[in-house]
Amino acid sequence: MKALALDPMYLPALDNLANLDIVAKKPEDARQRYEAALARDKKNAALMTSLANLEARVGKPADAGRWLEQAAKENPDDRAAARQLASF
Repeated sequence: MKALALDPMYLPALDNLANLDIVAKKPEDARQRYEAALARDKKNAALMTSLANLEARVGKPADAGRWLEQAAKENPDDRAAARQLASF
């Protein structure tokens, strides 16, 4: 939590807390963490990819696909986002 207090966009800390939320069977809390960060940076491909990974983990492949499509659309020059969408 201290890392997020210093930098609310620090993805490793967000990912770790989201993993803890999933283990605690609170995927909605994890989703809210990512969406709050995404509200600060609406085109952040890494956050959208993390949201896609979350949705895939909780059994929502359609939502995962939408996040990957949005990441690729909002960041057309981001090869990692395009690659992940293609492999999905």
